[in-house]
Formats: sequence, structure tokens, C-alpha cells
Amino acid sequence: MTEEYNQLLRSAYKIAERKGQGTNWDTFKDCLLEELLIQVGAPAESKDEQIILDATTTERIYKK
Repeated sequence: MTEEYNQLLRSAYKIAERKGQGTNWDTFKDCLLEELLIQVGAPAESKDEQIILDATTTERIYKK
């Protein structure tokens, strides 16, 4: 687990706590994608649609 990964998790928690208010969503999304690509061993700047799909797809659904 990288330091960036931990920071993104902390950011996600704070964003959830604020219910998204005051969030730069485009930058947050880009940072998440970069870290997800790193986690699957792909280059952080990858533009390959299949690699991005593999890195960002999950079966888990978060519901209450």
C-alpha cells in the first residue's frame, strides 16, 4: 500500500463526511484512477480502455 493510497482513502472518508460539498471531483477522480492503475501494475498514465476498466470495476455494491 502506498502513501498516496492511504491519503486517497482519508480524502474519500472526509468527502463522505461532508457529503461531497467543496470537493474538486475532477481532480479527485484523476487521483483515484492513477492510484488504481498503480495498484494493478499498470502505468499511472495509461489510457488503455481495457486496463482502466479492469482497474476500476468492482462487484462490491455499498448499500445500507
